[in-house]
Amino acid sequence: MLLLIIHSFLVACLMVNGMDIHDLTMKGRELNEKEVVALESNLKDSPNDVDSRTMILGYYFGAQFRNRELAKTHQQHVLWLVENAPEAEVLSHPEGSIDHIMAPKAFAKAKKLLLKHLEDDSDNLVIIKNASAFFAMSDPDKTEELLNRAAELAPKDAEWPLALGHLHSRKMIWKTGKQVGELAASALKHFERAYELSDEMGRDAILTSLGKVAFAAGEMEKAKTYATKMLEPSDDGKRDWNYGNKIYDGNQLLGRIALKIGNLDEAKKRLLESAKTPGSPQLGSFGPNMLLAKEMIEAGEKEVVAEYFDLCGEFWEMGADKLENWKKIVEAGQQPNFGANLNY
Repeated sequence: MLLLIIHSFLVACLMVNGMDIHDLTMKGRELNEKEVVALESNLKDSPNDVDSRTMILGYYFGAQFRNRELAKTHQQHVLWLVENAPEAEVLSHPEGSIDHIMAPKAFAKAKKLLLKHLEDDSDNLVIIKNASAFFAMSDPDKTEELLNRAAELAPKDAEWPLALGHLHSRKMIWKTGKQVGELAASALKHFERAYELSDEMGRDAILTSLGKVAFAAGEMEKAKTYATKMLEPSDDGKRDWNYGNKIYDGNQLLGRIALKIGNLDEAKKRLLESAKTPGSPQLGSFGPNMLLAKEMIEAGEKEVVAEYFDLCGEFWEMGADKLENWKKIVEAGQQPNFGANLNY
């Protein structure tokens, strides 16, 4: 009876709140053990309750890192969805994924099932989306093939060129020399197509990606245009979640362009202006990109970089220790190891 009461309460929450995929997985992370038991019990009687299964995946996705035994339970739920509900939205999200390195057997089984679904229903855009996300880390070539198929099936949908742009951008991280420029040019083409097909809000979100790949492709005029657009105020003067990112990224990109053409004063100015951003969820957690700072250190401008680190501390409180350590290294005349902050 207690399990029935708990499950009824959870179902009522879903109905009242009209939860989307993010709400469901986040709600799942907040579940306690009794609520998980109630959901598991319900799924035995109602296995097709995809919302409940999505919510429970939210729980196991986080719990598996605290208790590796729960990783198998997480995989079982993902495999059930892959086999029986391949259109479930969670399969295109981290909570609905299986790590191909940590769980090769489960991943291989899921891959076989997804490929069979694609064979049986080759024009199903939802399955294509889920499969392309599922294979993104293990088989980027297969992901590219699937995204190109989706782009052919829905040529007016910005989602597919946008995904292709991000795919080529990620590939750039592992390449050097000429290959970086080639991938950047390809990413730029896809992002520009996505920009063309998007509404105003969608275009605003793509600007940073456009600017970065244009710079990497050697398209300096385009990079400058996109960076300048990032710094333009919105028509209604409102500030959305992306406002702080645009202030940071726009100035960073203009600084890199200035440094590349030898305008050191402009580069220094832009470095400091970028750190005057009000911040954002991304900047406050992952932290700022340090490419321009690295290049400025290489140019011998350690004083302005030290000042920049101090300003970054205003919005990156989580990175206070890192910033202080980097500052000491720079002041000692050395180059810090910025790690992943060269890629964010």
